[in-house]
Amino acid sequence: MGTRFWTASEDRYGGVVIDVIASSGVVPIDRFEAALREAVHRWLVDGKRGLWLKVRTKSAGYVAAGAGAGVDFHHAQRGYVMMAQWLLGTDDKMPLYAFTKVGVGGIVLNRKGEVLMVQERVASPKHQASLSHLFSHLCSHLRSHLFPPDVTPPRFPIHISPAIHTPRFT
Repeated sequence: MGTRFWTASEDRYGGVVIDVIASSGVVPIDRFEAALREAVHRWLVDGKRGLWLKVRTKSAGYVAAGAGAGVDFHHAQRGYVMMAQWLLGTDDKMPLYAFTKVGVGGIVLNRKGEVLMVQERVASPKHQASLSHLFSHLCSHLRSHLFPPDVTPPRFPIHISPAIHTPRFT
């Protein structure tokens, strides 16, 4: 599935992932673009759903060729830019780039002023401290903003167990 310009593989969703070969930098951009357009046409005929074009810094000159062939920017990281194109004639289903992870949680406040707070059990060590801070901030927000000024809000002490990172109220 590759060429002298790139390696290509099929992804698990019926799309194609292209990784531009750094040594292809000696190929004129117009030849690269023509080869990409031809490949995109072939993949359309083959029923491929999407195209991912990974262009590394050493091959950055081919970004314009990708754009000229209808491939658009998706995201960039240190060392490469990833471009994407939805190949089917339907609404674009390419996923958005996940640029951050906050975590999943929920808060329920009943009429008695009791709070149930739930947080996912799995959190990366990188995010544990920020999630603890977030839940503490939410408790403060509940105290100060969800009760009328003439009502003394209940106290919501929070204890975070570092082992499983689950908030517990007392």
